[in-house]
Amino acid sequence: MSPDLSAFAAPHLFRGMKANPSATSMVAATTATDVLLTKVTSTRRIELADLTAAHRELMRNDPADGDYAGRVRDMQNWIGGSKYSPRDALYVPPPPETVDEYLQDLIGYANRDKSGPPDPRFRQVLPTLCPHPDLYIGDPELRPLR
Repeated sequence: MSPDLSAFAAPHLFRGMKANPSATSMVAATTATDVLLTKVTSTRRIELADLTAAHRELMRNDPADGDYAGRVRDMQNWIGGSKYSPRDALYVPPPPETVDEYLQDLIGYANRDKSGPPDPRFRQVLPTLCPHPDLYIGDPELRPLR
């Protein structure tokens, strides 16, 4: 098990110096991955609570989306287009009211009786559902409309 690096991702601990956002993101991603892998490795199953716990670790110190850390999105988001509508968007994920059902289907698929390593398609499909609200919309400088 990797050491707990979450304290290094907390910007308030860097008194007198500004934390490098890229380094802080990398530490948060490493911590989130460790949280998920530790749980999944011990249980050999993945649950929605595991995904949201990892997302909480990843996003909890994010200044724009920290309040949404660990939550399945309840709003529509999209990538590209304008900040006002998904017209001309590069990708529009499923509507928020369908995400829970799709996640449960995907988790059921990942947890089916099987032998061998986890199916890599799980990792490919999960981001297309965009279960969390932290995707940029329209202008890369903007966050999801709330």
